Amino acid sequence: MIGARRLILAFAAAFASLSGAAAQQVPPGAPETPYVDPAKAYLFAHMMTGHYGVLYYSVSLDGLHWTQLNDGQPVSQDYHGHASIAQGPDGRYYLVGNRSDEDPFIRFWVSSDLIEWTPLGTYRPDLSNIPGHPHTLQRIGAPKLYFDKPSGQFLLTWHTPNRDGSPQDPERYWASQRTLYTLSPDLTHFPDPPRRLLDWDMATIDTIVRPNDAGPGYCAIIKDERYPSYGWTTGKTVRISCGPSLTGPFPLPGPPLSPNFREAPTIIRSPDDSEWLLYYEQYAGTSYGLTKGKTLEGPWYQVSGNSGVPEWNRYDMVPGARHGSMMAIGRKEYDALVQAFPDQVADGAAEGASNATFVNPLLPSGPDPYVVRDGDVYYYMHTKGDSLEIWKTTDLADLANAEHHVVWRPSSPAPNGRSIWAPELHRIDGRWYIYYTAADSAHDDDDHRGVFVLENGSDDPLTGEWIDRGRVRTAHPGIDGTTFVYGGKRYFVYSPYVGPDSDLAIAEMSDPVTLAGPETIIAVPDQPWERQGGRQILEGPAFLPSPDGELYLSYSGSACWSDDYAVGLLHAPAGSDPLDAAAWSKSPAPVVAKSPGGHVFAPGHNGFFTTPSGQDWIVYHANPRAGMGCTPKRAPHIQRVRWTADGQPVFAAPVAGRETPGTR
Repeated sequence: MIGARRLILAFAAAFASLSGAAAQQVPPGAPETPYVDPAKAYLFAHMMTGHYGVLYYSVSLDGLHWTQLNDGQPVSQDYHGHASIAQGPDGRYYLVGNRSDEDPFIRFWVSSDLIEWTPLGTYRPDLSNIPGHPHTLQRIGAPKLYFDKPSGQFLLTWHTPNRDGSPQDPERYWASQRTLYTLSPDLTHFPDPPRRLLDWDMATIDTIVRPNDAGPGYCAIIKDERYPSYGWTTGKTVRISCGPSLTGPFPLPGPPLSPNFREAPTIIRSPDDSEWLLYYEQYAGTSYGLTKGKTLEGPWYQVSGNSGVPEWNRYDMVPGARHGSMMAIGRKEYDALVQAFPDQVADGAAEGASNATFVNPLLPSGPDPYVVRDGDVYYYMHTKGDSLEIWKTTDLADLANAEHHVVWRPSSPAPNGRSIWAPELHRIDGRWYIYYTAADSAHDDDDHRGVFVLENGSDDPLTGEWIDRGRVRTAHPGIDGTTFVYGGKRYFVYSPYVGPDSDLAIAEMSDPVTLAGPETIIAVPDQPWERQGGRQILEGPAFLPSPDGELYLSYSGSACWSDDYAVGLLHAPAGSDPLDAAAWSKSPAPVVAKSPGGHVFAPGHNGFFTTPSGQDWIVYHANPRAGMGCTPKRAPHIQRVRWTADGQPVFAAPVAGRETPGTR
């Protein structure tokens, strides 16, 4: 697989650069020498910040550097819970979860390949009579699975409290949590009632059990759920206790293996079997920490990673990853997962981004971005407000250093003299056209706003004369004009102001500046997500060519100053008449929406471009923080758009930050 090969090459290059001919010792603070076993890999099943309980996958070849699969999209529409996977005696994989802590049922799924999960059944533990834990509440927290080969039993653990919190003392709820367990040979039969796993008078959650590799018995890795104080400095830390059997008894745990306020421990063995890698979450979704140990009984030490300084990082975790479980898998399973859930960076960055590191956002500022490729050259524009400017580059990763020139400024007074917005650059029949929004110099309001066109006959749009072709004669004032060809005809789409709404309208064109017939309204803001920020808005239409002739038209919904500004999608079947409003249907939800864990808010006003090899990419603007509004601080991002086997586009969850092949 492409992703596997690139990861292997990245690790091999790192090994060569760090080890050298003499295999000299890695200096303190330097990244560790990656070790890759050609037969081994790892899977991390987890949730993401902002998508609690939803199943995501990340993979690694060395257990240290993790790559998110499926372009940051969930890998299951059915599962909900704190993902925990165990391989059973039949070789199949078993997954446990629950819909919420209030859900009385613990739910199971089964898979032969970790790709397709089938519901297996449910178990409703009787919480009414737990010895040593009376008056339990109907709460089941984070169920976890482990299959014990010697006994042939699945160990199922979870935590349950017996006291409600209160505004005066919310911690008493967490202080009453205790770890419960039951055993089952097949996850369909549960012969014994649940019992406490740990006898201590201590709150515990997120408990996992593994065989003790330093002696007989088993070790329980737990979160000490007491609130940290001078009375118990170990509160909210990850600790270990080792006992004689699968179900104990376990003595009081040892010292903390993590800082305070860490939870959800998950553990894997390094590829060379020399040490344990114990990961834990700094909740909620802030980061992941790593502690290493030679055996489960230690010694242990904490490892530097996710520091923001690459030279200090000894591991690299997916930003925004939350509570989940890791497991060792074979390279065959790894390759199958990468193929089933391809990730953006395993295929490299866009051609023209040097197949190397690029950083979202591409520029510190750039509302309403637009990219078009002509041969090997990418041209880029965004809203400047008082002029039109074009960037020219063969490397989008280096857009900040691209050649750029202001190619047009309005005269004043003029019908297109103010609020120059949303420029799009199109190459049509060998000539360049810029479609842009502008308002009358004397009336900067919606009633005097329209779409205008400039034309240039030069091969290079940064040179030559731009001729003002005036306003596109639309039926309504409006904004955000775009054009595309389908079925041998050219069409114009824009966002007209119709009553209190901004809609989407389409018309056929007789030439690049002239409409040939009446307009058709093909979409109105009738969904709740399209009415955020106090306005009912559809705007920023963009045509997405489909590999099999389907019609896709994206748009942005809600007010641009709302954090919930997002990208929706219209679809019409292949062969449809674009002027037939009945042919178009909406996606049920935004296809690109805010991602707090990815530091992306109010993503929208997008365009699409295609690389020389035929990859489709989206460009859109977004804010890095909540509450930033509709200002020039909105900045351009790019991400890959993929296609399913049946011709539907797949959009990744938006992510800000560095993108490097082989590291995520």
